[in-house]
Amino acid sequence: MRITMTQARLGEAGAVLALGQTYTVSDAFGAEMVGKRFASDTDGVLLPPQTANPVSSDPQRGLVVGSGSSVSGGGGTPIVVTGTPGVGNVLTASFPMGTGAVKWQRLIGSTWTDIAGETALTYTQVVADAPGVRPVATAYTPFGAATTFPGPSVYLGNFAGQVLTMTDRAGSGSGTQSMSRSRHRARAAVSFVQIAIPNWVVLHSNFTETAGNGPATVEAAIEYPIGTTSTRFKWSTANSTVIPAGETSALSDKLAIALPKNAEFMIRIYWTCPNGLIWQSSPSGGFYPLVNDTARGEGYVYAVSGLANTVTGVGAVSGGTSGGDGIRFGPCAIVSDIVEPTIGIIGDSRTTGASDSYGDATGDLGVVARSIGPNFGYIHVGKHSDGADKFIASSTRRRELMQYVSHIICEYGINDVVGAGRTWTQLQASLNTIHGYFPDKPVWQTTLNPWTTSSDSWATTAGQTKGAWATRYDEVNAGIRAGGVGAGRVFDIASIAESAIGSGLWRVNGTANYATNDGAHETFAMNILIKNSGIIPASAFTR
Repeated sequence: MRITMTQARLGEAGAVLALGQTYTVSDAFGAEMVGKRFASDTDGVLLPPQTANPVSSDPQRGLVVGSGSSVSGGGGTPIVVTGTPGVGNVLTASFPMGTGAVKWQRLIGSTWTDIAGETALTYTQVVADAPGVRPVATAYTPFGAATTFPGPSVYLGNFAGQVLTMTDRAGSGSGTQSMSRSRHRARAAVSFVQIAIPNWVVLHSNFTETAGNGPATVEAAIEYPIGTTSTRFKWSTANSTVIPAGETSALSDKLAIALPKNAEFMIRIYWTCPNGLIWQSSPSGGFYPLVNDTARGEGYVYAVSGLANTVTGVGAVSGGTSGGDGIRFGPCAIVSDIVEPTIGIIGDSRTTGASDSYGDATGDLGVVARSIGPNFGYIHVGKHSDGADKFIASSTRRRELMQYVSHIICEYGINDVVGAGRTWTQLQASLNTIHGYFPDKPVWQTTLNPWTTSSDSWATTAGQTKGAWATRYDEVNAGIRAGGVGAGRVFDIASIAESAIGSGLWRVNGTANYATNDGAHETFAMNILIKNSGIIPASAFTR
């Protein structure tokens, strides 16, 4: 939670500081001014993670902690929220320092608004609180100062990783039934789960969001613990729901299930549509060579008829024709009431992981997901060969899914520069439009990684040649680095991928195909390098 100001002094009634205790000042919410340590009338800056140890010989020593910081130690935090997030559940606010009053607020758009009449220490959540709810307390310190302490807000967020949208469809000749098993990890502890399932795709032929082949009847279950138990999702208490072509299903009913943070689980979906199937696939010459992580239990099978419905089964799916590593299907949202950040990823084949591989057990693919996946749930709506202008032209369904995330990372740009020949001025306008779609969420823009040809398989910089777009590429990255997009939030991934900042050439280590194997996409090794660099730090995402 964000603490605006807390202060205490030894030797005063009700003081937070206690003799013999250690108090640590930690900068949990960004690089704001964090505080002072003082004795008598001498002040000193106390930067995290330093500590103060009050002793009896220093009766006037205390801490003043500024915005963006927290004090941990014997006195506790100024406001604490307990209870299980969720509609109908009760939250309780308390603050151990001093006395005070509480009011509750709801997030409407980007504004925190008082909830009429809700001034008790307890509050029962309602559906309207899904975007966020929080207590605000006015606490009176031993100094007599009144300070406001916003507590953590609760929202309906996508808490799991490896949540992707669809990229292809097939006619009824390929199948009318499918059974899928997709793997996910909980990045927050939850007490219930809901899912949404798409009946639309983003076609590679024209980059438009396109309806599925017809109304689809779906059944689904969560397999947890994996290999042990599968529990059905229901819609209005029914075992199945019909999704109209072009729509996303309604959220399933709340399924009460306790998932601890970092728990791994599977989602099983049985799909029936007389007119054909939709799936995430590997079109266009082999993008996504490993869409389905079959080595770790994911699977997709399909048939024209007679495919067994094993939604309530456990283990591998079987029967019909196997999609192998190249075809995957899963939900487009896996949500619960949480307080943790969640991330929406929008972009092109670099975000989806072209040339990447399941070289580890994370299940994350692509330059962005690999960096955020270990810490946060995410919804990935990237599309290979897509561009900013194409997203603007057709993205309604993908943008709707962003209601379940708290932060967004936009990676668009390279296909606009290389394929469409757009200038920085033109691309800047498009990127600003996209960032403007999400006024209530922090949005980051990445810089663009290189695109070159090579005479030695990208083993050296001397063997690389930049294309005719080189000047535009340089101008775009310079503009993004200067804060020219949106609110100026930038993840400079190119500073890791380039041989030197601004070179426009891939980083090399003398090994063929180290950073890229086609000049356009990052390899597993490069994506891991970017992840490990911390250029997309977990500390950037706070609520």
